[in-house]
Amino acid sequence: MQENLPVTQKEISVSEAQNILSTTQPDGKIKYINQDFLDISGFSKEELDNKDHNIVRHPDMPPAAFKGLWNAVQNHDSWLGIVKNRCKNGDHYYVSAFVTPIIKNNTVFEVQSVRTKPTQDAVDRANEVYPQLKDNKTARALNNSPLTLTSKFVLLQLVVLIISVLTLLFFPVKTALIVIPIAGIISMILTFFLLKSFRLLVNKSKKIHQNNVARYIFTGGSNDIAQIELALIYQAAETSSLIGRMSDSAKQLKEGTRGLNEAVKSNDESADIQFNMTDRASAAIVEMSASVQEVAKNANNTATAANESLLITKSSESQLNLNKASILKLAEEVSSAAKIIDGLRQSSNEITSVLDVIRGIAEQTNLLALNAAIEAARAGDAGRGFSVVADEVRSLATRTQDSTAEIQNMIEALQNGTKQAVVSMTTSQERASVCADESEQMVKQLQDIRSSVGNITEMADNIATAVDQQSTVATEISSNLQEIRKLAQENLESTVAADASDSFSHMATDMDELAMQFWNKKVSN
Repeated sequence: MQENLPVTQKEISVSEAQNILSTTQPDGKIKYINQDFLDISGFSKEELDNKDHNIVRHPDMPPAAFKGLWNAVQNHDSWLGIVKNRCKNGDHYYVSAFVTPIIKNNTVFEVQSVRTKPTQDAVDRANEVYPQLKDNKTARALNNSPLTLTSKFVLLQLVVLIISVLTLLFFPVKTALIVIPIAGIISMILTFFLLKSFRLLVNKSKKIHQNNVARYIFTGGSNDIAQIELALIYQAAETSSLIGRMSDSAKQLKEGTRGLNEAVKSNDESADIQFNMTDRASAAIVEMSASVQEVAKNANNTATAANESLLITKSSESQLNLNKASILKLAEEVSSAAKIIDGLRQSSNEITSVLDVIRGIAEQTNLLALNAAIEAARAGDAGRGFSVVADEVRSLATRTQDSTAEIQNMIEALQNGTKQAVVSMTTSQERASVCADESEQMVKQLQDIRSSVGNITEMADNIATAVDQQSTVATEISSNLQEIRKLAQENLESTVAADASDSFSHMATDMDELAMQFWNKKVSN
């Protein structure tokens, strides 16, 4: 057997108001303990839940006492006894324990124990008997009296009869021999019948409860009167147990009712808040629905504008591509013209070279004409004709030089013009290339813009679709909020009441079954 240590042998007094209650499974595992149990034992609920009930057993308690307890439980009978329990800190307390098996379908479903404050006489007698039982000794106080009340009463009658016989000495013998025996027989017969009810009462008391240990402890006697007194004490304890259990259940019902009232009050307040909030939410949803519709309209307008922008960017991109092509073609033509002008410049350079030759020839011709004129002058009349020719040749050479000078000026002017034209053409070609590059960049930018506008269009379409869906959902939410408000009002009390009703129903069932068990037991007795 488990021995719970340490012990201090310091007694904690149980108050008259304490109703120490616990229930266990048939194997002794704790199912329920009330607050009085926790208060006096010093254990917490977590330390006791589903633990063996012998966790509070004091080492001074004899195993024989608990053997009788479990024998009674297995026989579907209750047990009454004084129990010394151990507190968590090693102190102890005495209780008058009434243990009752709860029967369902002819099987022990649970075992309940109700403990109250015992009388000091009962505690003293328990302390007298329990050490002897623990040492496996038979306590003399537990032995049945050798003479029952009936035997004592009959013996008394016999004594009376003897006395009567002795009186014969003082009366006539003949008369005494007739009257006294008849009187004695009548006395014994009457005594037997008078004690019949008492014998029935004793037998009935034994059916109610028979326990020699409890009989002596609770009554201080070991005769039939003590047996009847034990039965009365047992029934009083049984009734107290029932009342104690119902009192504890009533406390739970009271606490549950208080909690229920608080919950109902709180739920009423919450319901009012909920109704106000649902009204506000419904109004907000209506406003949101209108806003959503406006957003949808704006989103559609945005999508339309984006589509128009997309068309414009596509048209601009096409036009820029055409401009780019024209600029590139112009650049090619400018490049060709530049090449032609450059060729013209080269040709003018060649003409200049030819003019230089002509100029040299003219100078030589002019020099030859001068020499011819000199020779003609020397020749006199013979050279006069040659002199005329020489003058003409010199005149022609002079005009040739003049023409060559004019051509040279014209060629130089042409070369200057071609140089400027080449520079201009080169600049134009470079600008055309820059324009072509810029057109290319603009085309790329327009392509990016077109892509972005396309994305905007797609997103605007998605927004419009989503907003339409949200508008539908918002309308549905508004409707659902109204329905929730209605259902919350209808179901709030029924939900709380259903939970409370279910809990109270279980409690009422337990109390009813317990009461019926005691009632049936009383009827059968």
